[in-house]
Amino acid sequence: MRLMAVLALTDTALREHLGGDARAAESLAVRYADSIASLDKAGQHRQTMETCEGALLADVARVHHVAPEQVRLAIARQNDTPF
Repeated sequence: MRLMAVLALTDTALREHLGGDARAAESLAVRYADSIASLDKAGQHRQTMETCEGALLADVARVHHVAPEQVRLAIARQNDTPF
């Protein structure tokens, strides 16, 4: 049995870690959909990307013992950060 760490989302560094994992999942989902040549319609590409992203984000949530909504919030927080 493998032990998994639980992220304390009150810690800034750990929230950033979760956000990094979530962004990596987003990127992989886009790259996966881009790699399928038969997805000639924008709707097919988007659906494939969203399905893959949902599965990957669910895995991120499971690994970090957080709700999938918290993973999506981590992405939103990162996207709202001013440069």
